[in-house]
Amino acid sequence: MIVLNKGSVQLEGSTIMLIAEMITAISGVRSIVEEDFGTDVANQFIDKAVENAKQNNSKIDILELATELAEVRENGSK
Repeated sequence: MIVLNKGSVQLEGSTIMLIAEMITAISGVRSIVEEDFGTDVANQFIDKAVENAKQNNSKIDILELATELAEVRENGSK
């Protein structure tokens, strides 16, 4: 089980189940971004999120993300 609450995460369960839930969540978010911004932008944002997650000290920069999404909305694909 993956539970998120304001930036903190609680993980419980087997490794394989956590990986399956992670993949399902990423797929769902990707679909939403793709509907709003197209396939290329969805792929870029998912790739960036995965790269950030691989860094032990990464924190989500909400302002940077919102700025990038606004630029895409105004100007098309990055």
